[in-house]
Amino acid sequence: DSKNDWRFCRYAWTLLRHFFENGVTAYCHWNISLLKGGISRWGWAQNSLVTVDAESQTFTYNYEFYLLKHLSGFVRPDARRLATMSWTGYENLLAFSNSDNSVVVVVQNDLCEELPLRFKIGEEVIAATLPADSFNTFVVRRSPEPAWRQAEPIRPGVIKSIAAGLYWRDQCLLSCPACSLYEPLF
Repeated sequence: DSKNDWRFCRYAWTLLRHFFENGVTAYCHWNISLLKGGISRWGWAQNSLVTVDAESQTFTYNYEFYLLKHLSGFVRPDARRLATMSWTGYENLLAFSNSDNSVVVVVQNDLCEELPLRFKIGEEVIAATLPADSFNTFVVRRSPEPAWRQAEPIRPGVIKSIAAGLYWRDQCLLSCPACSLYEPLF
């Protein structure tokens, strides 16, 4: 719809999560950038990661840019998706194990209030309070025993085409008010 608003970013998360949970091995965003107004070359109003204002020669990172940054900034191309389960019914997350044995958990709090959550990764318990209506990334450094021995494999190159244009975590906190990044916890 070319609005590049928070509502559509939240919708994009549900799609992205659905795709990974159902076995995709790569994810590529269709429009990296569009001119202000979001009209594609074939005349459709669409969203993009970056909006370019040709008149003022400026650009704006949109919400979906930061959403993908939560994944592509931490999930390495050789990562494997980890199956997750919940005893409380809260499953609005994705988890990956990188080859360096770090575990990346990206979780959305879609409530209009803070959400206290606890994650258990191996024997480690992580407790955090997620800000209202936010995306949150946790990177857990683990011992040398790989967490992904029984994990679902993902081919090299997952999100790599987008990761090349993104910055490391420090910049995200400076300009993404709806996001929280935590690193490292252990």
